[in-house]
Amino acid sequence: MPCRLSLPRLFALAICGTLSGCVTAPALRPTAADLKPENIRTLIAKQLLQTGAFGSMSVFKAKIIDARISAPSEKRTFSGEPYTYYCVTGFIENPLYPIHQTAFGEVEVTDSKGQRNIRVRSRIHGSCSETSFEPFPEIEKLSVERYEKAQ
Repeated sequence: MPCRLSLPRLFALAICGTLSGCVTAPALRPTAADLKPENIRTLIAKQLLQTGAFGSMSVFKAKIIDARISAPSEKRTFSGEPYTYYCVTGFIENPLYPIHQTAFGEVEVTDSKGQRNIRVRSRIHGSCSETSFEPFPEIEKLSVERYEKAQ
């Protein structure tokens, strides 16, 4: 018997699909040792790999290739609190077909009441358009490890 979807169900599925890209992963709370310049990129990679935009919802836990990260930029919230901002882009390599999905992410590192937090948004809202990017091998390495564990 063919499967039929009513108009309300189709609408609900469309809304869920649209909103799924807006979900943010819970903020990481790294230690002071983790926040050394050589470790912050690894923490950012770990946080990004927990988001749907970077393949966490994929059945195959696909690999990230050609990943790039922006240099850190200092910004301020509306209330004047400083935070460090990064933009990340890459491609999700699907093992089933040769089309790669583009992945984007914005990362904010904040210091609130002596506690540092890393927060990720899975969409870039234009503030990354004038940013220069450099290779981001940390996320590629972690995504390969994730892929191999899923096999």
